[in-house]
Amino acid sequence: MHRRFIATALMLLFALAPIAASAQGGLGLSGALLYTQKVALAKDALMVVQLQTLDGRPFTTIRRPTRGAQVPLPFSLQGPANAPFGLRAALFVDGRTLWASPLIVIQPGQGQKILPPVILNRVEAASFAQHFTCGKTRIAVTIAGDAARLRMDGHRYDLTAASPGPDPRYAAANGSQDAKDTWFQPRGNAARISLNGKQLPECAPDIAPMLFALRAQGTKPDWQLELAAGRLRFTPPDGAPIRAPIPVPEVGLDGLRFAVPGAGLVAMLSRGLCHDGASRLPYPIRAEVTSGDHSYHGCAGTPAEVLEGAPWKVLSAAGTDLSRSGTEMRFLANQVSGHAPCNRFSARMLFEKGMHFGPLAATRNTCASMAMNKEQAFFNALGATDGFDIKDGKLRLLARGRAVLEASR
Repeated sequence: MHRRFIATALMLLFALAPIAASAQGGLGLSGALLYTQKVALAKDALMVVQLQTLDGRPFTTIRRPTRGAQVPLPFSLQGPANAPFGLRAALFVDGRTLWASPLIVIQPGQGQKILPPVILNRVEAASFAQHFTCGKTRIAVTIAGDAARLRMDGHRYDLTAASPGPDPRYAAANGSQDAKDTWFQPRGNAARISLNGKQLPECAPDIAPMLFALRAQGTKPDWQLELAAGRLRFTPPDGAPIRAPIPVPEVGLDGLRFAVPGAGLVAMLSRGLCHDGASRLPYPIRAEVTSGDHSYHGCAGTPAEVLEGAPWKVLSAAGTDLSRSGTEMRFLANQVSGHAPCNRFSARMLFEKGMHFGPLAATRNTCASMAMNKEQAFFNALGATDGFDIKDGKLRLLARGRAVLEASR
């Protein structure tokens, strides 16, 4: 069955080739979305395919109702010619992401490129929030029963259900001075939002970071929780592991709660920097597991996820002021790249006994001696790094516990 799905998808890709002929100066992409499970897709599903920069900023998005069509679902769109970029895809039903792909990195070029089938994974758990684009405004919303939390540009609005029905409206309290006439209303695969009395254009769903597979762990005592392939496995410090299907999570404003009543197990995952005590590196998710009369605290995710997203602007390195040098770093998929004071650079990130950078690759431009000296200080700091931390919004690269580089967003 799996081979037949793949063959059908490949036939669609070759049929699409003339449609996706690229315009001059770009890369025409043809592809198809596919999942191999024998599950029918709902008639009112929404297909979303998005191109984004390697630091996570979307620049091209196609959204198309499937109208009863089943996988493989073909698509075509235009990519850039001058820089690597990422592709993500998802299928939404009633505003919820049911299937999604990991990030696929595509190299730039011109002409036409036929992609291998984009394999979608059933979303194992959930995301911490739903993401929407409303015109030029991007927001994140978490709904938990009669409460909702809306985030936008660093601002947070706490809302409560103000109207019943299948599409309830969540509104800020009447006495709230910083959120007058602010409300959110989901409508199937779309939403309406008003911020301080200004109604935004209709909001379309964006692809949020998903928990495809996740491992949480802690020390003193050692324990581990795994969510993968539709199964939950908890390994306590003593005794036999607990296994169960991944339960539907209870979404809270501060995180996700997974309960396995028959096993007396409850796991809580929440966004926030976490240190497990055994590593010099921070993690992006805090985990708390209660099993019987015992509670265990630890971390989940990977340290690389803490660094990903918007670029980091380097303030200083190896005792040298770089705040006006234009030096910045972007992290994605265990790789760092960006601008040094004179040249562009890239390197692999290695997570063994801390964090180290592999051999640097850089362009060979020659600049004024001051810029070259600053660049050498920057490269020296990267070479000495064996860990990192984030405090008060600032990234610090560490060497033997001492900061050798500081950056901010």
